[in-house]
Amino acid sequence: MTIDKLALVTQQEFNAVRSEMDSGLTAVRKEMDTGFAAVREEMDTGFRAVRKEMDTGFAAVREEMDTGFRAVRKEMAINFEDFEIKITEKMKNETITILQAFDKLATSFDAKEKEEAAHTALHGRISDTLLDHDARLKKVEAKK
Repeated sequence: MTIDKLALVTQQEFNAVRSEMDSGLTAVRKEMDTGFAAVREEMDTGFRAVRKEMDTGFAAVREEMDTGFRAVRKEMAINFEDFEIKITEKMKNETITILQAFDKLATSFDAKEKEEAAHTALHGRISDTLLDHDARLKKVEAKK
């Protein structure tokens, strides 16, 4: 066997090995792609299930919170109504107290005003009588 023939046979054998390796690698790649696709699908299915569970859980939590908030708002509204009623009653009572005190002052002022008016009228009558008396005296003295 010559060196050229040996080189040719070696080359052919390497080509055959390379071809076998390429087809083996292609088969392995195809098998890996199929396996990875199955794993991806399984993971996606799992993630979808987890997302659905989380959405259901979050919806339940939201509903529970909304129910709680509605109850709190209702309780606050009732408390505010009670508070408003109490304030209104307190204001009525205070207004009555103020009006009663003002009525006493107004009555006292009215009595003093009437007394002053009577006193002024009495003084006016006395002053008028004195002035009239002085005028008469002047007339009498003027006639003399």
